Amino acid sequence: CDENINKSQSIKNHLKSLPKHDNQRQKIISSIRGIDNYNWGYDPFHYTVPEGSYALNPEGSSRILEFREMVQSIHNLGFRVIMDVVYNHTHQAGLKPTAVLDKIVPNYYHRLDPITGSIAQSTCCDNTATERVMMAKLMTDSLVIWAKEYKIDGFRFDLMAHQPKTVMLAARQAVQAVDPDTYFYGEGWNFGEVANN
Repeated sequence: CDENINKSQSIKNHLKSLPKHDNQRQKIISSIRGIDNYNWGYDPFHYTVPEGSYALNPEGSSRILEFREMVQSIHNLGFRVIMDVVYNHTHQAGLKPTAVLDKIVPNYYHRLDPITGSIAQSTCCDNTATERVMMAKLMTDSLVIWAKEYKIDGFRFDLMAHQPKTVMLAARQAVQAVDPDTYFYGEGWNFGEVANN
């Protein structure tokens, strides 16, 4: 860190004082990741549960009520709500504490390397295998719940290209049965084990 930094200043205030159009902020956040590894919700292990860290009270049903009230308030202002979703990977796999899918059926929900049998990690973490029927169903069912029960108007998919196109179209059709005006979009990057189909 810079020796000229006011050490009594909060990290938040220091970040606010930096120029917006350079990478100093990101460097600072990366340098403290070891002591404050906030994951921004991109390490999913329960796909269909509102993130508790955003709730005033994360315990019990309070986070659900707060999330619904938030969405309703945004709708009352005339806006639609698009949710960023991450179905392309999980937080952990195998016997790790947050590897919930492997506790259901080991080695089923993740995409395995056909030669080594290890879980593909081209996305950053343990890649899911939505080409498998039940992983595709998990994603689709989750999206329908977000649309139906939480009134989410659309979805932005992290690394959408890691899901088969047929699965994405079927998921969109299932959500359209709840909300005909839903909106799907996502990253279409062509890399990793799914590159060039």
